[in-house]
Amino acid sequence: HYNKLRNEKTPELIRPNTDTEIPLTIEETRKDDEKSKGHLMFVPVKISSKEYPFIFDTGAVGTFISERFADEIGLRIIQDSILITGIKQLYGKMGIIDSIAVGDIIYKNLLVTVGPSIAEVDSVYQVDAVLGLDFINRVKNIHIYPQEKRIVFPIQNNNTTLYESNMVMDGIPYLKLSSDNES
Repeated sequence: HYNKLRNEKTPELIRPNTDTEIPLTIEETRKDDEKSKGHLMFVPVKISSKEYPFIFDTGAVGTFISERFADEIGLRIIQDSILITGIKQLYGKMGIIDSIAVGDIIYKNLLVTVGPSIAEVDSVYQVDAVLGLDFINRVKNIHIYPQEKRIVFPIQNNNTTLYESNMVMDGIPYLKLSSDNES
């Protein structure tokens, strides 16, 4: 696995010197006429000047894309037959996207996992792209405003505590939740 990465450029996050704000879309997931299975947060991600909706997933270890989406964007595959664990174990591929833009934050040399479709997941929601903890760990401080349908990535992300943000990365995400004026 690591031999495949030896000659590849290191992933790099480039941020402006200001806060970055992006729109957030929240969609309910359902299977046919059943009750809601939950909600997914989507953020716009640009690849080669075209915008795509990515699921913003604080529980996904890395960025994931479907085989169909990999073909659509012309992903450069660097390894096949890698074991993917998550909802179930299966074999997929690893590729590199040269650059994505999340608002005005640029993430270069993004390593992505490419997986085949999973019938159990696709029956609830067709998943094409997931932005996971690889990105979230690099931006460190995130303010999620679901009712206002926006996410802010503040530039002051050094020494941030949970009391200053509603999501802070310290190896794992720490979330601050509020409901009816209670935290």
